[in-house]
Amino acid sequence: MTCLSDVALKRYLDTLSVLSKPNRLSVLGRFFEFCGVSVDGAVAFQRDNPSSYRFVDLGYEWLERPGIMVSTKRSQMGTIRGLFVVNRCPLPEDR
Repeated sequence: MTCLSDVALKRYLDTLSVLSKPNRLSVLGRFFEFCGVSVDGAVAFQRDNPSSYRFVDLGYEWLERPGIMVSTKRSQMGTIRGLFVVNRCPLPEDR
């Protein structure tokens, strides 16, 4: 589902170093495939629903895959949150 023509994805990738892009793109591609929504669609949804925990909950659900270390989970959730922050529609903080 992740498409390099997504404006929101391009905006995020432009903030990264050349070495970081492949890893982050892989994480986001797998996450948005799991969600069944495009990056632009997710950003538009979050912008229209700023207090929604939809993508926070989906992020934690996606990260429950077996065999992932806690540090990797934190890093990957940071990548997901970072995409939304760069696009000026941050995900709400957990309580």
